[in-house]
Amino acid sequence: MRLTKRTESGLAVLDRAAFPEYAQETLVQEMCAFSPWKRVVEKLCNYEDGDDKGCD
Repeated sequence: MRLTKRTESGLAVLDRAAFPEYAQETLVQEMCAFSPWKRVVEKLCNYEDGDDKGCD
């Protein structure tokens, strides 16, 4: 099961299916409000997409 997905605008966000106790809006707002968390979710999404080239 994937933990992330991309929005129509290309933003990497946590997938609500993996976290059913939270509303999708909450997941997006919380992720966007904290820059380090946003980078983590982007890296995880890239990894799940198979685009991850390793850790920085």
